Amino acid sequence: MEAKTIRILKRHSSIFLGDGDAAPTPGRAVVCDIDVGEAKPVVLRVRQIVAPFLVEVFELLKTLLEAELIRHSEDEGPSHIVIVLKKNGVDIRICIDYRLLNLLIKLSRYPLSLIDDLLVEI
Repeated sequence: MEAKTIRILKRHSSIFLGDGDAAPTPGRAVVCDIDVGEAKPVVLRVRQIVAPFLVEVFELLKTLLEAELIRHSEDEGPSHIVIVLKKNGVDIRICIDYRLLNLLIKLSRYPLSLIDDLLVEI
């Protein structure tokens, strides 16, 4: 079974980044309109990244930019990145803190249907 798994992984190697992390393809045609009304951009002090992680964060961001999974932003109030250690205690994960943005979002009057409701209609 291991040989079969390796063959499948090699056949689909184009969906993996260089170090083997799976990455989704970028959603190039997706537009997300988030209604925040008249709210002004939330500007916060930049969170400091501790020295031992600076190089790793730089390399990870560079990889994500090259894979076109992220892009440069000139927004006045960007959401801050949060560095989280993975379970192995060595590698890092970059997360985005959207808590303040979430407080400003006006909820849609017509949200998407619930899966359970759609299944009943089938």
